[in-house]
Amino acid sequence: MVTPDYNAITLLGSILLFYALVGRELENWGVSGPILLVATGIGLGPWGLSLISPTTDAVNLRIIAELALAILLCVESAKSNIRDIARSIQIAWRLIVIALPLTILLGTGLVLLGYPNIGWVSALIIGAILAPTDMALAKPVVKARCVALRIRTALKLESSLNDGLVVPILIVAALVHAAPENFVLTHELIWHFVQEILIAVSVGAGGALLVYTVVHLGRLRIERDKVWQPVPVTLLALTCFALAQQLGGSGLIAAFVAGLMLSAFDDKERHPLVHAAEGIGDFLAFLAWIAFGVLMPMFFTEGIDMPFVIVYALLSLTVIRILPTLLALTGSNLTFQQMMLVGWFGPRGLASLAFALALIPHDLVARTMALQLIGVTVLLSLFLHGVSARLLR
Repeated sequence: MVTPDYNAITLLGSILLFYALVGRELENWGVSGPILLVATGIGLGPWGLSLISPTTDAVNLRIIAELALAILLCVESAKSNIRDIARSIQIAWRLIVIALPLTILLGTGLVLLGYPNIGWVSALIIGAILAPTDMALAKPVVKARCVALRIRTALKLESSLNDGLVVPILIVAALVHAAPENFVLTHELIWHFVQEILIAVSVGAGGALLVYTVVHLGRLRIERDKVWQPVPVTLLALTCFALAQQLGGSGLIAAFVAGLMLSAFDDKERHPLVHAAEGIGDFLAFLAWIAFGVLMPMFFTEGIDMPFVIVYALLSLTVIRILPTLLALTGSNLTFQQMMLVGWFGPRGLASLAFALALIPHDLVARTMALQLIGVTVLLSLFLHGVSARLLR
């Protein structure tokens, strides 16, 4: 029988309560929530008090991160306005169709430039995992009123969709790694990509319609008992995510589509449900950052060229992201300052960590290098984007 570690639970709960009470004041001093929570995980893990074992938290980090992203994607898209999305779709389209592939290619090329012997498959896996932006870390920018609405909406759309769009690339790379001699780019792989999107859209739309029906049937109970308000949207996001994943689609895109369908609800019905569910998504994200801190030894092992890792991480957050963004947005009627803003605010976070733990083959020659590159990039993104987001207040 496994006995819970009540010391770790007590300490963890106390820190989360402390953050809930003084988190806003700490952010005013430049200490963002994710940074504090990662530091908490480091303190509880093997680099600190050793109260939590990292061997049991790798799977937990992946699951918690994916569920947190699913809820937050659903919530943020549900808060969107269809007319605002229509005004921003051209920018988002350019970021997804042009900037995302260029970011992956540039990231892959720089890995090969630094380590030619790593192989193009390993380099592609690293480049693809570090390409998507993170919805959880992009929230301060999405909510900043000083940023133009169409830019905020485009960033929201980009971070909502690019997670799911890189999954087929990672799956293909894993298949090539497993059997390179049998790999041929055929219509079946293209159909796999299309099928993933179709499944996600179908599951998300169907789930939203079901929730709409349930909410209307149980409206009196929800209005009378506020405890039930977080339930519909939270279960919608989690169910759509899990079902789409089970059917071979993108769970994150399904959660986004479900939230987008909810945005058509009447505001009086939608807002209480959406805002109540957002707190659950934020809480799961908090737990994911703590788990990342506990797992820090996995991402920082000996025998790696740390100068190259740091340089690549900095390039990943700047040149690898900004240059494709500028190319993609040329001719979009945005000013250069606005294009630079879009290019800079592409934080890497929970999505990259979840992909790293889920889709990097265990027998990959460069697995250690890949984990370290991803870990350092996410850490730098937490600090740099956390500090710069504070300037938008």
